[in-house]
Amino acid sequence: MTSVLLVALSLIFFAAPALAQPGGLPAVNGQIDALQAQISNLQTATSSLQRQINNITAAIADDGTAQALAGTWAGSANSVHFRRAVTSASPGSPLDFEQFFFLFPAGPGGQPNGPAAGFTVVQPQNLQPMTVQVNPEMWLARGDGPTPVTFTITRDGMKLGGNGTAFSQGDPPVSFDLSGAVLSNNFFLLKLRVPATGNCAVNGVMILQGVGSLNPVTRTGMTFTGSALEGDCTHMIVRAGLTKQP
Repeated sequence: MTSVLLVALSLIFFAAPALAQPGGLPAVNGQIDALQAQISNLQTATSSLQRQINNITAAIADDGTAQALAGTWAGSANSVHFRRAVTSASPGSPLDFEQFFFLFPAGPGGQPNGPAAGFTVVQPQNLQPMTVQVNPEMWLARGDGPTPVTFTITRDGMKLGGNGTAFSQGDPPVSFDLSGAVLSNNFFLLKLRVPATGNCAVNGVMILQGVGSLNPVTRTGMTFTGSALEGDCTHMIVRAGLTKQP
């Protein structure tokens, strides 16, 4: 008898709060059903979002850009270097006219008579014309000829890695690491960490980064354009063209 009374009291204590709400127990059940419906809708929306993510991932993976990039590439790079200001070839010495220009007597017909091309200045009173040349050590912008380069690119999904080598004429080959990401539709990003010294080098390297693209038809040709702050604080722009090797 005592046990029956305890069970009855327990039911009263648990049921009373629910029954005390407007509508009683049916209203509570309705709230529970509504909450369960919201949970179900949320699960459905989450599942739909995951399917969309999977579809996008599959579409990117099936694009073929990353697969085409993997391998060895060879070609050449041209670069333009910019200085913020002209500096003297002799540190600490003032700049003067003679440092900026070289003067040579002009040859027959006014042609330059110095070691390189220049422009001719004809002096008054029919005096000997002079060829004026800019000192190559004093420059604000300078372009370098084609430098042979190779890239060896690996891929991990849409991430790129690998290394490369630049073969500057008269200098030892320079090896560097590279990393990047595929943007799909034949476009990609690359970052090259090239050994460097100087005030603007970071942990012994300069960072050359830019964007590249593949030939959309064959995907065996690559162009890459990037920029960097060199170790001596000179700004550099590089454009490279490479072909995939068999």
